Amino acid sequence: MHNMKHAALSLIALIFVFGCAAQQPLLKQKPQETTAATEEQVRAELATLKTELEEAEEERKAQKAEEERKAAEARAAEERKTAEAKAAREAEEARLLTAHVGYMSYRVWRAEWSNRLPLDGFLDSRPNAKWLLVELSARNNDRKARAIPPFALVDEQGREYESASQGALLPSGFGILESLNPSVTKQGLVVFDVPQDRTYKLKVSGGYWSKEDGYIPILPK
Repeated sequence: MHNMKHAALSLIALIFVFGCAAQQPLLKQKPQETTAATEEQVRAELATLKTELEEAEEERKAQKAEEERKAAEARAAEERKTAEAKAAREAEEARLLTAHVGYMSYRVWRAEWSNRLPLDGFLDSRPNAKWLLVELSARNNDRKARAIPPFALVDEQGREYESASQGALLPSGFGILESLNPSVTKQGLVVFDVPQDRTYKLKVSGGYWSKEDGYIPILPK
């Protein structure tokens, strides 16, 4: 930028000199050869200045392009960093909300509180405390069909709560003694009628013939 300003000022000065030189024959007669040589010199210097201005402009454009490239690289790096952090959070969340117990695997997808439980024939089924709807998936990892074990909630003081029977009536609910074939996964809702002012974990079992239990934190919306 400094070079461009210097070249521009020089160009203006030369134009002024060239104009004066062109007028000198009228003010003071000089040999024709001297005037022609002066004009040629001025033209040469103007051409040089023009070249310098063009080079300075190209340099400015190149510098701007380099700055834009670096800015784009910085944005891309930040986007990658954000995406990696998001993927890490999601992976950690999946790990915390997944349990492999016995011949069963479980994954909690969401949980929410509700005052109503819409059911066919019971359009306004109300809880004694509050409904806690837990959407989860259960997978049978065994080599033969297995019944899905019952679900329960455990609060921070170790108190255990069984699931509500109304949940089995939901279209997406887990039925009583519902079974899964090998390598089959079912995703649905489990319903609990529990107080809202407590912290819960979902207790899952490795199967009716398994002594293993697992616990998945419940984070209701």
